[in-house]
Amino acid sequence: MRNRGAGSAVAVALLLACAACTGGENAEGEKQPEPLGEVPAVEVLGAESAAAAEVLDHGGGRVVATARVGEEVFLFFTQDGSCGFAVVSTTEPSEVSVRLTAGPDTDGERGEERYPGGPYRLTSTNTGEAEEDRWTALLCGENAMVVEHVAELRDGGITDLTGEVDFVSGLPGNTTVFAVAEESRRDVILRSAGSGT
Repeated sequence: MRNRGAGSAVAVALLLACAACTGGENAEGEKQPEPLGEVPAVEVLGAESAAAAEVLDHGGGRVVATARVGEEVFLFFTQDGSCGFAVVSTTEPSEVSVRLTAGPDTDGERGEERYPGGPYRLTSTNTGEAEEDRWTALLCGENAMVVEHVAELRDGGITDLTGEVDFVSGLPGNTTVFAVAEESRRDVILRSAGSGT
């Protein structure tokens, strides 16, 4: 009797150890996407670092991705459980021209479902001169942030991506969609954006 109980205890311990060693895997052994709060931070170097510090002035924030878009740098950040997006001009790197923040939709009642992996909480802004109007929306979820940016891309387009970010451009109305998340979730979001579903 004693050995049988010990054998059961060992079997349970092995099962628990095996479950722990799979880390972010589900019962089928598939890797689970990491929450947005676990996406690694990136270091912002150069003149834009002062603007990044200003964007994160409340403390506790992390820049998780960046992209250079013509003469601007896009900063994607998390802070106190919220998502954030900021635009910094490379010609005036101490100034932040756009700053949006939104918390994830945790109650599930008001969330946007336009992209997979939601619900998302949405905030947006319209900036620019009449001849160079642009619109930006930030959608924040627990596992991803999505930024829709409507503006004509000039001066070399989008370059120098850092962090867990990717994009699809050339969508109707000069729209570019950026997704910040771990790679498998990003791919699903951007395929959805590109197909219009």
